[in-house]
Parts: sequence; C-alpha cells; structure tokens
Amino acid sequence: MKRPLPLWSATRSGFALFLVALSAAFADLPVPPQVYNPQTPAEAWNVIRLATANAKRLLAENRLQEMTDQVSLCSPALRTLSRFVAGPEHRPVIDEQTVVAYRGINDVAQSSLAGQRQAAELALACLAESLVKLQTAFAPEDVCAEIFTCPQHPEIVTATAGSTCPVCASPLRVRRIPYTDICPTSEVPIARVQASPVANPVELGRKVTFQATLSDAAGLPFPESRIVPLHGEALLFFVADASFTEFHVLTPPSELPGPFELSFVPRMPGSHRLWAGLAPEETALAEYPWTNLNSEFRPSSGITKPDVLSAEVEEYTVTMSFPGRGGSPSLKELSLLRIHVSDAQGQPCTVLEPLDRAFAYLTGIFDDGETMIRLHPSGTDILREDLRGGPLLDFKIYPSRSGYLHLFCQFKVGGRVLTAPLGFRVKE
Repeated sequence: MKRPLPLWSATRSGFALFLVALSAAFADLPVPPQVYNPQTPAEAWNVIRLATANAKRLLAENRLQEMTDQVSLCSPALRTLSRFVAGPEHRPVIDEQTVVAYRGINDVAQSSLAGQRQAAELALACLAESLVKLQTAFAPEDVCAEIFTCPQHPEIVTATAGSTCPVCASPLRVRRIPYTDICPTSEVPIARVQASPVANPVELGRKVTFQATLSDAAGLPFPESRIVPLHGEALLFFVADASFTEFHVLTPPSELPGPFELSFVPRMPGSHRLWAGLAPEETALAEYPWTNLNSEFRPSSGITKPDVLSAEVEEYTVTMSFPGRGGSPSLKELSLLRIHVSDAQGQPCTVLEPLDRAFAYLTGIFDDGETMIRLHPSGTDILREDLRGGPLLDFKIYPSRSGYLHLFCQFKVGGRVLTAPLGFRVKE
C-alpha cells in the first residue's frame, strides 16, 4: 500500500497558502495560548470541535474572511493527532485523513478569503467529512472531551472536570474559543444590569454617584469565575446621554460580584443610560446589557444626522476613514475602519500611550440607544507600558444592524484619556 505524502510535503501550493493564512490569523482573536499547542488527543479534538463549529457559525453570518482564523486553529491540533501512538490498524487512517484535513483547511482558507461562499461551504463540509473519518482512530472520550483551564494561568489545562488550578487554587472553567472578536452577537444574552436611580434632572458639573449590580437571567449574581476577561478587563461600565454627546467609561472600584459604586460628572442635561461590558464564560462573547439611570431614555433615532469623520479634542485631531470602500461600512459586511491622530501643528501623533492594552478604543452606540459595540485595534494586545503608537490605527467592524452609529474614540496622551466623538450611517 502506498503511504500518503508526509504532512509537510502534501499539496505544496495549498500548504503555502495555508502558511500565509496562518501568519495573518489570530491577530484579533483572543484565544487561550494552549490552543496553539495541544499536548494530548483530548486537547487537540477539543480545539478542532470548537473551531469548526465557530467556522460554521461564521459561514451562516456571512463572515467569510474570518473563517480562516478558526480553521487555522485546526493545524496544530492535527499535528498533535498525527504524532499519536496508535495501533497498526489505525495508523493508515491517521496518516491519510490528516493530509485530507490539511487540504480541507487550505480550501476553506482560499475560498473564504476570496469571498466565495458556496466554495467555502463545500470546503468546510469536506473538512468535516475527513474529521469524522479521523475520529474512528481515537477514543470517543477524547473526541468529545471538554477541556478545563484557569483564566489567570491559561497554561493550566486538563480534561478532568472539577479540578482546581495548582497555582492559585481557583476552580478551572470550561475552555471556550470565541467565534469572533469583531462585533459578536450572542444568540441568547446572559447578563443583566441594574442601577439605583439618580436625580432627575442631573446637576451639570456635579458628580453623580450610584450603585450598579450584575446578574444573569435567573437573577443570580456574576462572580469573577463566570466572566472571561477581554483584553485584560473583566468588566467595564459605560454612560451616555440621550443625545450621545456625552460619554464615559467607568472602571468598577470593587471586586466582582459587586455591587459597584460608580460615579461620573454629567456635562449634558436630561436622561442618561448605563451599559455594562462583560463576556460570560458560557459563550466568551462580549455582551452589553443596559439600564436607565434616571428618566426615560429617548434617543433621537430616525433623525437624519451627517457623518462626523473628524473631531478635535484639546490639541489633537482625530480623523476616520474607510480604506478601499469609498464610503461607510455596509450592514453585515466585514469592513476596515482607520483612525488617524494628529497634533496641534498638524503633524502625525506617534506618542499614543497604552490604554487597556491598546493605543485606542472605539466604542459605538447605534441610534436605537441599546446596541453597543466596542472595537479593539487590529493586532495583539499592548503589554508594555513604555511602548508608544500612532498615528494610524486600523479597526475591523461588522455592523449587525443598520442606522446611525455614534462612535467614541478614546486614546491616551501624556497620562490624559481623551475622547473624540465621531459617527456615520451604516449602509443597508
């Protein structure tokens, strides 16, 4: 019987494409580090099962270009499976189907990056078929294994439920791989937020203090063990007024599960709304539940507003553009949004300081007054406080609804956090 080509020589042109795709993957996806280096068949199959399910969801949402991020995760898992010491009856299946699966990964990457939906769907189905055949060479408990990990020490992984971290003694949680980090949508939102009412009307320039609490749909509180940190933060709060002129980001001063005493200094009269930003461990997807702080919150939806592509904040100018499109992003399409920061002399600003592991953030609120998104710049987290960035920052956006999107660009210079108000209408 003729043996398949070794993994490193199979389909050279396809594999070269895969390497290109892999080098660009994961720039935005917050993936636990051990996903890239599974040590056991159980860990490897867990990655494959989660990643292929995510790719299928991305296909259903027409996020074709993001599918490469997910199927590329299968590559190190396949390498682990190919090294598995199997009986002679299983070796031919492992050798053959790992090569076929690699080809499937390449085909999915090629068709999805080219925007060919039908081809991507067919390639994903072929990949799934090869994986089903590969499963026959492994124990069912490995193929269906859940993996548990520590959020503070992600290098700790095990397939044993009920384990605790040997470093910090925290209970290990089920490992999740988010299907996207670009405007994700939770099929069934989990988190709720409540707040004590504040005075109505508020006094401009006078600090407002209130308490906020988090719960799930059953009314149970959210301890830290139920929240997946996003870019280093487990929880943030946001406040805006009904005209979307005023915007605040509030960091809770106390530990989870709260309650949290929060405050802000209002600059606009009228009603204000509070959002909480967190990712429940059940999905690892960001959610933004909201509640009103005082009188009924009535956003000015339906009113025609001009695009605001440039804003001045103190001595800096922030400009927004949409490279390669000739206009604002369209509904349910992955698009690129670019921010440029210049100083008072009109020169590019290259001294942006790290702010929550990034050189800037974009927080968007649609004109329905409910839907919030938060965009992290493309690339990995900034983990060194001495690094500086700018003047250009690229963001990926996937608008899940149409309408006007109010954007607040926050960046840090000279120890000051500045906020530039921008906005545009999402095209249908």
